Amino acid sequence: MGLPAMTQPTNRQMDELILQLIDGVISDEGFGVLKQWIKQDPQAAEYYCRFLNDYAAVKMEISSIAHRSESLSMEDGLDRDLWKALAETEKTAPTIKTERQAFRLPRQTVEMRPVEKTSKKINKSLLLTAISSLAAFLMLAAYVVLNPRTSPPIIGTLTRAIDARGADSAKLDPGRDLRAGLFYLEQGLAEIRMDSGASVILEGPAEVELQSVNSLFLRRGALVATVGREAVGFVVNMPHGRVLDLGTEFAIRVKSDGLSEVHVFQGEVMFYPEMDTGNMVLSAGHACSMMSGGTIEKIVPRPQAFVRSEEFTSRALAREGSDYHRWKASVFALHRDPSLRAHYFFDQNPLQQADRALNAAARTKGTLNGLSGADGRHPPTWVQGRWPQKKAVRFERGKNQVILIPPDPALAVTGPITLSAWVYFPNETQMGGHLIACRQDNHVNFQFSVFDDEYTHTGQRNRFEFLRFDEQNRLWCHSKRFEPQPGQWYHFAVTHDNEKTSFYVNGHRHEQKVYKMHPEPIPAEMIIGAMKVQGEYVLRDGDFDGV
Repeated sequence: MGLPAMTQPTNRQMDELILQLIDGVISDEGFGVLKQWIKQDPQAAEYYCRFLNDYAAVKMEISSIAHRSESLSMEDGLDRDLWKALAETEKTAPTIKTERQAFRLPRQTVEMRPVEKTSKKINKSLLLTAISSLAAFLMLAAYVVLNPRTSPPIIGTLTRAIDARGADSAKLDPGRDLRAGLFYLEQGLAEIRMDSGASVILEGPAEVELQSVNSLFLRRGALVATVGREAVGFVVNMPHGRVLDLGTEFAIRVKSDGLSEVHVFQGEVMFYPEMDTGNMVLSAGHACSMMSGGTIEKIVPRPQAFVRSEEFTSRALAREGSDYHRWKASVFALHRDPSLRAHYFFDQNPLQQADRALNAAARTKGTLNGLSGADGRHPPTWVQGRWPQKKAVRFERGKNQVILIPPDPALAVTGPITLSAWVYFPNETQMGGHLIACRQDNHVNFQFSVFDDEYTHTGQRNRFEFLRFDEQNRLWCHSKRFEPQPGQWYHFAVTHDNEKTSFYVNGHRHEQKVYKMHPEPIPAEMIIGAMKVQGEYVLRDGDFDGV
């Protein structure tokens, strides 16, 4: 219907919009008009409440009748079977003759007396009210009877699920139809494909009310919505506002304390605060938070804080046994750690310069990028990584190959630290050297190495080394022996909390040693590969798949 201007509405106009609202098919424009009528016109608000009360009463009565009918269905079935059997028997049974007896009623005398006429005034106002109420009731009854709803409409499908549990810890299996109403996700991940075409990823615990094919209400939890052109206009309502999609990918988180966050990854959304302070346009790369009092603040966007489609796919394939996707899923989890300073994939792709090692850590992304072959040295060689989908860089003894990250305060770390690298030794005669170092000559922020049995200093052969010292207090830390084997990938890691050092191989602790060191941080370049001391580079060997 054509929506009227903001004037006093007629009952018929109110009826149409309220019924559309009940059916879950009301348009955003219609919803806005109805909301405005109710807010500005007390008579419209009273009519709205009375309409819903009458509708609910009729609905409850019909549901009660249906419930009683269902409870008697088994007995009715038995009665029907019994009467059917009796009818069949009656068809073949012999005729029974009986004698007819005359039956006569005794005569009675009826006395006729005149009746006095009485008059009673009718209250026309009450009569009109009764007729009006009866008409409204009959209209609602006719509507409900002619439009029976034995169950809410199907508005979407649960397309994917990982460790998903619903109310009462019930397992949620993909492929099930979802009807309008409350949807609980106590744990795990669930992807819902709305019949409008919009895709929604829920991360438990979450509670959402599926309202229609094009709208839902997020009561708590986090979701990511991806909306194509066919579903533009998708609406996510939340406790203190709503978001109208304009063909985007966006995320919303509703916390238990009433704080809500909106993050836009692609495209734009219209954000409508609860307090009607005016809408706000949020574009890609922007985010805002909203408190229950209506206060809105711009915040730093955190796309890594939400499970998006790529991570969902990686987790699903990891569960099916893919080692590559298990690694990818772990990377997504790693990038949620706010303490992560730098992460280098060593992946070669058309969008990345071959001489660059790009930092992927969310906190410092766009900075701390490395340059291969800097300072007059040679770049490492691109080789095959751990999986067909992965590349790596190879360092070879005697070639002075380095990746250099310029000095930055973010790298001058002398407090608690974790360093790790994936390393492969293709040559059994040359296995080891310096993995990563951040130092200015004999002032070392951190340095991590692994040496083979050909190393110059015999006491350090086949051992891990972690260094952290300054000119006045030079103390080394070495592990017990470790003899790597050629032809296999290793994950080496070291942690230091300024009191103890722990060395790890493939996730298992190799050794822990006391190492009480906490030097003052100094600005210094970080070098992957050959270490530089007093202007000279020290050798290393092996392939790097990630640091």
